[in-house]
Amino acid sequence: MRRKLEVELEAPPLNSKIPLYLQIKEHLRAQVLSGRLPPGTMLPSEEELGKIYGVSRPTVRQAIGELEREGLLERHRGVGTTVAQPRIRHSLNEVLGFTERMELEGRRPSSRLLERSVVTGERLEEEVRAGLGDPGRVLKLVRLRLADGEPIMLETTFVPLDLFPGLEQVDLEHGSLYRTLRERYGVTFSHIRQQLLASTPTRLEADLLGITTTVPVLITTLTARDNLGRPVEHTRSIVRSDRFAYDLEIVLSERGPGGLRLRQTNLQVSS
Repeated sequence: MRRKLEVELEAPPLNSKIPLYLQIKEHLRAQVLSGRLPPGTMLPSEEELGKIYGVSRPTVRQAIGELEREGLLERHRGVGTTVAQPRIRHSLNEVLGFTERMELEGRRPSSRLLERSVVTGERLEEEVRAGLGDPGRVLKLVRLRLADGEPIMLETTFVPLDLFPGLEQVDLEHGSLYRTLRERYGVTFSHIRQQLLASTPTRLEADLLGITTTVPVLITTLTARDNLGRPVEHTRSIVRSDRFAYDLEIVLSERGPGGLRLRQTNLQVSS
Protein backbone atom coordinates (compact mmCIF):
# COMPACT_ATOMS: atom_id res chain seq x y z
CA MET A 1 0.00 0.00 0.00
CA ARG A 2 1.31 3.43 -0.97
CA ARG A 3 0.38 6.50 0.97
CA LYS A 4 1.39 10.13 1.19
CA LEU A 5 4.21 11.12 3.49
CA GLU A 6 2.85 11.40 7.02
CA VAL A 7 6.02 12.58 8.76
CA GLU A 8 7.70 15.78 7.66
CA LEU A 9 11.41 15.27 7.08
CA GLU A 10 13.75 17.58 8.91
CA ALA A 11 17.20 17.55 7.37
CA PRO A 12 20.10 17.38 9.85
CA PRO A 13 23.12 19.66 9.44
CA LEU A 14 25.39 18.16 6.79
CA ASN A 15 29.12 17.72 7.35
CA SER A 16 31.23 18.79 4.39
CA LYS A 17 33.92 16.25 5.32
CA ILE A 18 31.56 13.30 4.74
CA PRO A 19 30.04 12.52 1.31
CA LEU A 20 26.65 14.22 1.16
CA TYR A 21 24.82 11.26 -0.36
CA LEU A 22 26.07 9.05 2.50
CA GLN A 23 24.71 11.44 5.15
CA ILE A 24 21.34 11.60 3.39
CA LYS A 25 21.29 7.82 3.05
CA GLU A 26 21.98 7.30 6.75
CA HIS A 27 19.38 9.88 7.76
CA LEU A 28 16.68 8.25 5.60
CA ARG A 29 17.73 4.81 6.83
CA ALA A 30 17.30 5.94 10.45
CA GLN A 31 13.82 7.31 9.64
CA VAL A 32 12.80 3.98 8.10
CA LEU A 33 14.28 1.72 10.79
CA SER A 34 12.81 3.85 13.59
CA GLY A 35 9.33 3.53 12.09
CA ARG A 36 8.91 7.26 11.45
CA LEU A 37 8.65 6.31 7.78
CA PRO A 38 6.58 3.09 7.89
CA PRO A 39 6.30 0.59 5.01
CA GLY A 40 4.30 1.91 2.08
CA THR A 41 5.02 5.58 2.79
CA MET A 42 5.56 7.64 -0.37
CA LEU A 43 8.70 9.77 -0.21
CA PRO A 44 8.88 13.27 -1.67
CA SER A 45 10.24 13.51 -5.20
CA GLU A 46 13.98 13.74 -5.80
CA GLU A 47 13.57 17.44 -6.51
CA GLU A 48 11.71 18.00 -3.23
CA LEU A 49 14.25 15.96 -1.27
CA GLY A 50 17.02 18.01 -2.85
CA LYS A 51 15.39 21.17 -1.51
CA ILE A 52 14.91 19.62 1.94
CA TYR A 53 18.57 18.58 2.21
CA GLY A 54 19.97 21.47 0.17
CA VAL A 55 21.71 19.21 -2.35
CA SER A 56 21.44 18.36 -6.05
CA ARG A 57 19.12 15.71 -7.50
CA PRO A 58 22.02 13.40 -8.49
CA THR A 59 23.13 13.37 -4.84
CA VAL A 60 19.61 12.44 -3.70
CA ARG A 61 19.37 9.84 -6.46
CA GLN A 62 22.60 8.19 -5.30
CA ALA A 63 21.37 7.99 -1.70
CA ILE A 64 18.01 6.53 -2.75
CA GLY A 65 19.74 4.06 -5.06
CA GLU A 66 21.86 2.74 -2.19
CA LEU A 67 18.79 2.27 0.02
CA GLU A 68 16.94 0.59 -2.82
CA ARG A 69 19.76 -1.93 -3.24
CA GLU A 70 19.60 -2.62 0.49
CA GLY A 71 15.88 -3.34 0.20
CA LEU A 72 14.70 -0.41 2.34
CA LEU A 73 13.17 1.62 -0.49
CA GLU A 74 11.35 0.72 -3.71
CA ARG A 75 11.09 2.81 -6.86
CA HIS A 76 7.90 2.62 -8.92
CA ARG A 77 8.20 3.95 -12.45
CA GLY A 78 5.87 6.86 -13.02
CA VAL A 79 4.77 6.85 -9.38
CA GLY A 80 7.71 7.55 -7.08
CA THR A 81 9.68 5.97 -4.25
CA THR A 82 8.12 4.19 -1.28
CA VAL A 83 9.38 2.58 1.90
CA ALA A 84 9.63 -1.17 1.24
CA GLN A 85 7.91 -3.86 3.22
CA PRO A 86 10.42 -5.55 5.55
CA ARG A 87 11.78 -8.87 4.30
CA ILE A 88 10.44 -12.04 5.87
CA ARG A 89 13.37 -13.59 7.72
CA HIS A 90 13.88 -17.31 8.13
CA SER A 91 16.63 -18.90 10.18
CA LEU A 92 18.31 -21.90 8.57
CA ASN A 93 18.99 -23.15 12.10
CA GLU A 94 15.26 -23.80 12.40
CA VAL A 95 13.14 -25.74 9.94
CA LEU A 96 9.66 -24.24 9.95
CA GLY A 97 6.73 -24.82 7.67
CA PHE A 98 5.48 -21.92 5.59
CA THR A 99 2.42 -21.31 7.76
CA GLU A 100 4.33 -21.12 11.03
CA ARG A 101 7.06 -19.05 9.44
CA MET A 102 4.51 -16.43 8.32
CA GLU A 103 2.69 -16.46 11.64
CA LEU A 104 5.94 -15.76 13.48
CA GLU A 105 6.33 -12.70 11.24
CA GLY A 106 2.77 -11.58 11.96
CA ARG A 107 1.71 -12.29 8.37
CA ARG A 108 -1.41 -14.01 7.04
CA PRO A 109 -0.33 -17.14 5.10
CA SER A 110 -2.26 -18.69 2.21
CA SER A 111 -1.59 -20.95 -0.76
CA ARG A 112 -2.83 -21.36 -4.30
CA LEU A 113 -2.69 -24.91 -5.65
CA LEU A 114 -1.42 -24.82 -9.25
CA GLU A 115 -0.90 -28.55 -9.81
CA ARG A 116 -1.54 -31.82 -8.03
CA SER A 117 -0.65 -35.00 -9.88
CA VAL A 118 0.67 -38.50 -9.35
CA VAL A 119 3.74 -39.46 -11.37
CA THR A 120 5.99 -42.49 -11.51
CA GLY A 121 9.59 -42.34 -10.37
CA GLU A 122 11.08 -42.93 -13.81
CA ARG A 123 9.39 -39.75 -15.10
CA LEU A 124 11.08 -37.56 -12.50
CA GLU A 125 14.19 -35.47 -13.05
CA GLU A 126 17.39 -37.13 -11.90
CA GLU A 127 17.83 -34.69 -9.00
CA VAL A 128 14.34 -35.43 -7.65
CA ARG A 129 14.67 -39.18 -8.14
CA ALA A 130 18.03 -39.20 -6.36
CA GLY A 131 16.66 -37.07 -3.52
CA LEU A 132 13.78 -39.47 -2.94
CA GLY A 133 15.86 -42.62 -3.32
CA ASP A 134 14.43 -43.90 -6.64
CA PRO A 135 10.75 -43.93 -5.58
CA GLY A 136 7.71 -45.61 -7.17
CA ARG A 137 4.57 -43.46 -7.28
CA VAL A 138 5.10 -39.84 -6.26
CA LEU A 139 2.70 -37.04 -5.39
CA LYS A 140 3.67 -33.77 -7.10
CA LEU A 141 2.38 -30.49 -5.68
CA VAL A 142 2.96 -27.06 -7.18
CA ARG A 143 1.82 -24.29 -4.84
CA LEU A 144 2.10 -20.51 -4.94
CA ARG A 145 2.69 -19.30 -1.39
CA LEU A 146 1.37 -15.92 -0.32
CA ALA A 147 1.80 -13.67 2.72
CA ASP A 148 -0.95 -11.12 3.31
CA GLY A 149 -2.19 -11.90 -0.19
CA GLU A 150 1.18 -11.16 -1.83
CA PRO A 151 3.06 -13.95 -3.67
CA ILE A 152 6.28 -14.85 -1.86
CA MET A 153 7.46 -18.18 -3.25
CA LEU A 154 6.65 -20.86 -5.81
CA GLU A 155 7.02 -24.38 -4.39
CA THR A 156 7.21 -27.71 -6.21
CA THR A 157 7.03 -30.61 -3.77
CA PHE A 158 7.44 -34.35 -4.34
CA VAL A 159 6.35 -36.94 -1.75
CA PRO A 160 6.65 -40.75 -2.18
CA LEU A 161 3.16 -42.28 -2.07
CA ASP A 162 4.59 -45.73 -1.38
CA LEU A 163 5.22 -44.47 2.15
CA PHE A 164 2.03 -42.42 2.43
CA PRO A 165 -0.90 -44.08 0.65
CA GLY A 166 -3.94 -41.83 0.31
CA LEU A 167 -1.96 -38.60 0.64
CA GLU A 168 -3.09 -37.56 -2.84
CA GLN A 169 -6.64 -37.23 -1.45
CA VAL A 170 -5.68 -34.80 1.34
CA ASP A 171 -6.38 -31.07 0.95
CA LEU A 172 -2.87 -29.63 0.89
CA GLU A 173 -3.87 -26.28 -0.55
CA HIS A 174 -5.23 -25.19 2.81
CA GLY A 175 -3.58 -27.78 5.05
CA SER A 176 0.01 -28.34 6.19
CA LEU A 177 2.01 -31.11 4.56
CA TYR A 178 4.31 -31.53 7.55
CA ARG A 179 1.41 -31.62 9.99
CA THR A 180 -0.34 -34.24 7.83
CA LEU A 181 2.76 -36.42 7.63
CA ARG A 182 3.31 -36.19 11.36
CA GLU A 183 -0.25 -36.58 12.62
CA ARG A 184 -1.75 -38.90 10.00
CA TYR A 185 1.27 -41.02 9.13
CA GLY A 186 3.33 -40.79 12.32
CA VAL A 187 6.40 -39.29 10.67
CA THR A 188 9.20 -37.99 12.86
CA PHE A 189 11.54 -35.69 10.95
CA SER A 190 15.19 -36.18 11.80
CA HIS A 191 17.31 -34.74 8.99
CA ILE A 192 16.90 -31.78 6.64
CA ARG A 193 19.30 -30.93 3.81
CA GLN A 194 18.82 -27.56 2.12
CA GLN A 195 20.71 -25.88 -0.72
CA LEU A 196 20.38 -22.22 -1.76
CA LEU A 197 21.26 -20.72 -5.13
CA ALA A 198 20.83 -17.22 -6.55
CA SER A 199 19.18 -16.91 -9.94
CA THR A 200 16.67 -14.95 -12.03
CA PRO A 201 13.12 -16.14 -12.73
CA THR A 202 11.65 -17.27 -16.02
CA ARG A 203 8.82 -15.20 -17.48
CA LEU A 204 6.20 -17.62 -16.13
CA GLU A 205 7.78 -17.69 -12.65
CA ALA A 206 8.03 -13.89 -12.61
CA ASP A 207 4.38 -13.50 -13.63
CA LEU A 208 3.23 -15.86 -10.87
CA LEU A 209 5.37 -14.10 -8.26
CA GLY A 210 4.30 -10.63 -9.39
CA ILE A 211 7.82 -9.44 -10.25
CA THR A 212 9.88 -8.74 -13.35
CA THR A 213 12.48 -11.13 -14.74
CA THR A 214 15.23 -8.74 -13.57
CA VAL A 215 14.41 -9.23 -9.87
CA PRO A 216 16.77 -11.86 -8.37
CA VAL A 217 15.28 -14.94 -6.76
CA LEU A 218 16.60 -17.58 -4.39
CA ILE A 219 16.21 -21.19 -5.47
CA THR A 220 16.13 -23.54 -2.50
CA THR A 221 16.22 -27.32 -2.71
CA LEU A 222 15.18 -29.24 0.40
CA THR A 223 15.19 -32.95 1.16
CA ALA A 224 13.67 -34.19 4.43
CA ARG A 225 14.22 -37.59 6.02
CA ASP A 226 12.44 -39.34 8.84
CA ASN A 227 13.94 -41.04 11.90
CA LEU A 228 14.39 -44.24 9.86
CA GLY A 229 16.53 -42.38 7.33
CA ARG A 230 13.88 -42.56 4.59
CA PRO A 231 13.46 -39.54 2.29
CA VAL A 232 9.91 -38.27 2.81
CA GLU A 233 9.92 -34.98 0.89
CA HIS A 234 11.84 -33.19 -1.85
CA THR A 235 10.93 -29.55 -2.48
CA ARG A 236 12.26 -26.93 -4.87
CA SER A 237 11.23 -23.35 -4.07
CA ILE A 238 11.66 -20.16 -6.04
CA VAL A 239 11.71 -17.34 -3.50
CA ARG A 240 11.47 -13.59 -4.00
CA SER A 241 14.70 -12.06 -2.73
CA ASP A 242 13.01 -8.67 -2.29
CA ARG A 243 10.55 -10.16 0.19
CA PHE A 244 12.44 -13.01 1.86
CA ALA A 245 15.82 -13.43 3.54
CA TYR A 246 17.58 -16.45 5.07
CA ASP A 247 19.68 -16.17 8.22
CA LEU A 248 22.33 -18.67 9.23
CA GLU A 249 23.96 -18.70 12.66
CA ILE A 250 27.16 -20.72 12.98
CA VAL A 251 28.48 -21.63 16.41
CA LEU A 252 32.22 -22.29 16.53
CA SER A 253 33.26 -25.16 18.73
CA GLU A 254 36.72 -26.12 19.95
CA ARG A 255 39.71 -26.09 17.62
CA GLY A 256 40.60 -29.60 16.55
CA PRO A 257 43.51 -31.03 14.52
CA GLY A 258 41.93 -29.85 11.29
CA GLY A 259 41.09 -26.35 12.54
CA LEU A 260 37.87 -24.87 13.86
CA ARG A 261 34.89 -27.19 14.04
CA LEU A 262 31.33 -26.03 13.46
CA ARG A 263 28.58 -26.91 15.87
CA GLN A 264 24.95 -26.30 14.88
CA THR A 265 22.47 -25.95 17.74
CA ASN A 266 18.74 -25.59 18.31
CA LEU A 267 17.63 -27.29 15.10
CA GLN A 268 13.85 -27.53 15.23
CA VAL A 269 11.35 -29.08 12.84
CA SER A 270 7.83 -27.70 12.77
CA SER A 271 4.97 -27.79 10.31
